[in-house]
Amino acid sequence: MQVHSGKRVALSEGIRHVKTKYVLFVDSDTIVPKGGVVRMLSYFDEGIGGVGARIKVRLDKRKLSTYALEFFHRFKEFGFLGLEHFGMPMVLDGECVMYKTSLVKDFMLSREYREGIIFGKKAIYADDRQLTSHVLDMGYKAVRARDVLAITEAPKTVRGVINQAVRWTRAGYLYFFKELLDGTYLRRRSPAYGLQMVYMYMFPLVSLAILALRGLVFVKRGVFGLFFDIFRLMAFIGSPLHSHLHFALLALLAVSTISYLLTFVYIYRFASTLSRRKKRTLAAGGIYLLLLLFISLYGLLTFWRDDWRRPN
Repeated sequence: MQVHSGKRVALSEGIRHVKTKYVLFVDSDTIVPKGGVVRMLSYFDEGIGGVGARIKVRLDKRKLSTYALEFFHRFKEFGFLGLEHFGMPMVLDGECVMYKTSLVKDFMLSREYREGIIFGKKAIYADDRQLTSHVLDMGYKAVRARDVLAITEAPKTVRGVINQAVRWTRAGYLYFFKELLDGTYLRRRSPAYGLQMVYMYMFPLVSLAILALRGLVFVKRGVFGLFFDIFRLMAFIGSPLHSHLHFALLALLAVSTISYLLTFVYIYRFASTLSRRKKRTLAAGGIYLLLLLFISLYGLLTFWRDDWRRPN
């Protein structure tokens, strides 16, 4: 009887036989572009321990899920551009990534990696995040090859996409709490990295709180109550500045206005990174992000569970 031990064990067994200076990991459903391996090699120097490819989902006009996942990859890439500029990404995607063998071989042969032990539990997935974190912890940088675009396949069904998102969020929260508690964000990463991780993983809770407050306002004051504070702020414009409250309200209005403007600029710049069928990708991606908000909450509440099904 054939026994399937999972991706971690397969990679661990495979690296036993690697004698070269660099090792390349590629998923079975991922295609590396011609010349991509050579270009990835060109990024290495003494201070760089890992180089990942950019990941693109193969689009299928019959399946909006492929557009949603393509949106997610571009959104993640765009959102972490600042951190990646300093060689400190959250993760180099395991679909196509290259490392210096000497940095990862012993670690990948260890029980910690083979079983993905976190808080005494086996984390089946997110081996790519664990490897990226390991390289950063050793004092090396990790970068993404901007000129290497590997093509991968999306899960075949909507259920598969949801299962994939659940796995990502559960594994993400496991690593977030681990790195938060072991001092990674304070001692081994830049302050910007720690702040972005805290913001990203706490965002679902903050969003839920805001939605709950908005819902309470709606119940008490009706639909116009949702805009009551805005109307009250506008009423102050042009009137004499007669109190500290007035200054505070005007400051709040200014901050809110700037926030909306920055959001529109962010969306415009992000949309420019999409190469094909932008409207469909943005529409499907918006739906996916909304769904991901609730999936993230579910993942946060169930991150310790082991029933992480594979995508269909």
